[in-house]
Amino acid sequence: MTTEAAALAPGDAPARRPAWRNPWLWGALLGMAIVTLLRPVLRQVPEPPPPGEALPAVRLEGPGGPLVVPDDLTGRVHVVALVEAECPAGTCPRVLAAVAALARRQAEAAVASDVLLLAVGDGDAAGAVAAAAARLRADPARVRALSGSDPAGCAVARAALAGLAGGRAVSCAELGSLAHAARVALVDDRGRLRGLYATSDLGLDEAHHRAVHVARSAGLAPEAPAPP
Repeated sequence: MTTEAAALAPGDAPARRPAWRNPWLWGALLGMAIVTLLRPVLRQVPEPPPPGEALPAVRLEGPGGPLVVPDDLTGRVHVVALVEAECPAGTCPRVLAAVAALARRQAEAAVASDVLLLAVGDGDAAGAVAAAAARLRADPARVRALSGSDPAGCAVARAALAGLAGGRAVSCAELGSLAHAARVALVDDRGRLRGLYATSDLGLDEAHHRAVHVARSAGLAPEAPAPP
């Protein structure tokens, strides 16, 4: 019988070692800390996508004033989203919330960028979408609602989201169906398309990083800090 066993009274259990003295616990905590520290270093940030087709030269109308394409796009990167005004639940509010969050993220990164919401629907669709964006506390200086139902807005929407139609010509009356695809287009400061992205968390993360790359290549965002 060992000395430790002899010291125990009948029915007593051996004393448990404190959790903080468990080497497996410290090994797990150290591993998680290392992975967290290495994530920014190991992350593969995509290069800017090549320029695609340019948006048509039109004048877009909205409650915040007109926007002339491509003249008023100079000096800013833009994310273009198609939103259906008569869509109180489901895809449209999710897209609005997603692009509003994206605009805030790009503002925090000091990226010269705007979100253009092409509103489709009857009546003052742009006004309705602008009001919905305001309820989500979207910055009106960075998130603008514009008419997507008139010929000019329709032309821009069809050009920006042409990749969703699979090469098929889409009529202005069909834009509502494209809105439910929940995709956004990245447009550079010269009005050229730079890809389509989903509005999921992963899709918007990719859209943000690609927008940063595009903005940096045009001198519209601060350069990434040099590695130590």
